[in-house]
Amino acid sequence: MFKNSNKKVSEKTALKSNDYYGNYKIDVHKMIMRMKKNKKIDASTAILFNHDSVFRNKKFLLPRLVKSFINKDLKFIKDIYKLNINGDFSHAEDICNGIYKLSITKKKIDMLILSSGKRFYINKIINYLEKYFQYNIKKTYSDKNLNYRIVGSNKLAKKLINYKTLKSPVNACKEILENYL
Repeated sequence: MFKNSNKKVSEKTALKSNDYYGNYKIDVHKMIMRMKKNKKIDASTAILFNHDSVFRNKKFLLPRLVKSFINKDLKFIKDIYKLNINGDFSHAEDICNGIYKLSITKKKIDMLILSSGKRFYINKIINYLEKYFQYNIKKTYSDKNLNYRIVGSNKLAKKLINYKTLKSPVNACKEILENYL
């Protein structure tokens, strides 16, 4: 929902997207705000940043990485490492707790960002899994990062609904690993 930038975004950041999916989400948010203004609905928009858990579909990045280590798919591992993927990644449990807190609050909130508020490198997960499986993979990465650039500011969520991030994507990876083995 935010045009690519290398900055931290908040609820005050202008909504602008470069893709159809992002523009659709912006249109839905605007429609909800019009309905809210006309007192036809009492709702909030929650902007969720990348998140993963043991319950996510196996096509998501962390489950695919864990599976690739189990299957010794070194080509996939090297290809992902080379991309140097980084961005605002969270554990899905933290996001779900934030959604729950948002759903029970009596405060009138138009929009809230739920994110880790930090930049996280997926290569950290690959390094963890490499040590866990005792692999010695010759890896290289590109200077051209495949990153999501944007980091969400969750300050307003902390203030309004006492939102806290307690887990990291590494925790999610460990849980996925335990589930797969």
